[in-house]
Amino acid sequence: MNKTIIFLGMPRSGTTLISEYFSMHKDFAWITNYHEKFKGLFLLNLLVPLSINRYWNISGQKKQYQNVGFLNKIKVTPTEAYDFWEYQVGDKINFSLDAVLSDLDEKQIHRIRRNLSFLRKMQFKKHLAFKFTEPTRLSLLTKIFPEAEIIYVERDYLDCISSLLNVNFWRNADLVKPWWNISLKEVDNRTYKSYNFIEKTAFNFFFHPEPQSCGS
Repeated sequence: MNKTIIFLGMPRSGTTLISEYFSMHKDFAWITNYHEKFKGLFLLNLLVPLSINRYWNISGQKKQYQNVGFLNKIKVTPTEAYDFWEYQVGDKINFSLDAVLSDLDEKQIHRIRRNLSFLRKMQFKKHLAFKFTEPTRLSLLTKIFPEAEIIYVERDYLDCISSLLNVNFWRNADLVKPWWNISLKEVDNRTYKSYNFIEKTAFNFFFHPEPQSCGS
């Protein structure tokens, strides 16, 4: 039986590290940095068995605190591939920023499942694994993959926030409004604008849908 495993966790909680270790398993397909750039070109799945197999492992390093070299940038590596997912779910959902996601109809769900099944087969794998940071999008993901096993990755909140404050993309973020696409009441909006950058970071970190029935 084909399995789908989804790793979920807060930003900087270690989901990338754990899911990348897991993706090295010979039986699991995964979504790559090339899916992010070429969303509809499924022949790129053949890059995975060519890069990682029983004889060699040519995987990339995720850009975090440091810059990475050119050769590292072109290597195949697992990624959340939000552009790929937005391509899958359609224009009505901003998959990377919407904290509350609208439902998909059965036709869309069937198409997404078919595409991910094809991705798995093109990588010559038995199972599929991928990961997301918050918001969990758990209700949407379990609707698409009701059979999926959910693994929730946890790390101390203060460590996560401290790590987030050291990442370039976050230090350069414009937090005039919340990171996620959410609506605030007028009084809440005034309170948010009065926060300093660290307080806004904590607000954005803690504002997320609570996971339901997650595995461990």
